[in-house]
Amino acid sequence: MNENNKPPNFIKKVENFTRASIKHAASGFEHVSENVKRHRTRLCAGCDFSLPPEDNPSCSQCGCFINIKTGWASESCPIGKWGALNQNQSGGCKSCGKKKT
Repeated sequence: MNENNKPPNFIKKVENFTRASIKHAASGFEHVSENVKRHRTRLCAGCDFSLPPEDNPSCSQCGCFINIKTGWASESCPIGKWGALNQNQSGGCKSCGKKKT
């Protein structure tokens, strides 16, 4: 692991998780569809900042567990690969994450 891929320290991880949990609660604990979660997870899996183990990888930028963060609608990638969604952005059906046209 190079110095740029070093995860945040424990205190910073707790701060980041607490902030994410508050946003998740404020969103009404809204989750994304399985399709959106799979897409986000694939993006994370191919990222240089994804850390092993493979069964429960974490992000070296924020320290969050990818399997959790990718499922929360209120969350976004710390380097901008995917963004937060709300009900209006998900098109209402939450099947694909795309806006209605």
